[in-house]
Amino acid sequence: MSGSRVCSCAVQTRRADSRELAPNLRVLVLEHRLLLSFKYLCIELLWMRLVERKLDVKKLWMENPGVTKRRPPAEPDSIDPQLQVWGRELPSLDLETEGIVERIWKLEHHLDRSLRDTLDAHDLSQGEWRLMGHLRYAGKPYRGKPGKLAQHLGLSSGAMTNRLDNMEERGLLRRLDDPDDRRGVIVELTKAGQKLWEVSVDAQAQKEALVASALNETEKRQLNDLLRRLMNAFEALHGPARKKSVVE
Repeated sequence: MSGSRVCSCAVQTRRADSRELAPNLRVLVLEHRLLLSFKYLCIELLWMRLVERKLDVKKLWMENPGVTKRRPPAEPDSIDPQLQVWGRELPSLDLETEGIVERIWKLEHHLDRSLRDTLDAHDLSQGEWRLMGHLRYAGKPYRGKPGKLAQHLGLSSGAMTNRLDNMEERGLLRRLDDPDDRRGVIVELTKAGQKLWEVSVDAQAQKEALVASALNETEKRQLNDLLRRLMNAFEALHGPARKKSVVE
């Protein structure tokens, strides 16, 4: 075979090989481009999610009134003028501490007066209301022994007997034989007593909703925590508060 023919065959072979490789090469290039496109798309989506989260956090931050708008300081109350006088007369007096104590006493007065109005409207004395509350606190069937009830309420046995007599006559409770003591009795709250107690508690709770209107949720938690600290400090020093005798 001549040299020119050999060269011609070699050229034809290379052309055939290139024609066979060309489709495969195009596929590889296309796959590579698709992979790159997918990679960039994932990066773009991830970036968009991060930006979206950042905007959501900023939006929540801006829409949260507790963050964007601080509550203004409270207006002066009826205690402040008194503190000014005592600050002038007793310069060494800790006015901040005195203000806390005076405000607690004043708030107790307001709450007590509110409760008395509620109980008057439901023909209940504070002592009767507390006794019913102790029976409810015990859980179903809302029973208790007169001796323990008298101890909780700070009453003598005679005063407790008179109170039970009056409430039994009005159908608010009843006496039952004590299964553990043949000479003793237990006291049980009647359906009428349960209903009256619940209605009075609901009425008082509506009045105490003023606390919810004056303080937001964060402030209520903060105030509860501060009062809890005061309670713990006083009870660590003086022991648990003793029950006041209620003789109404």
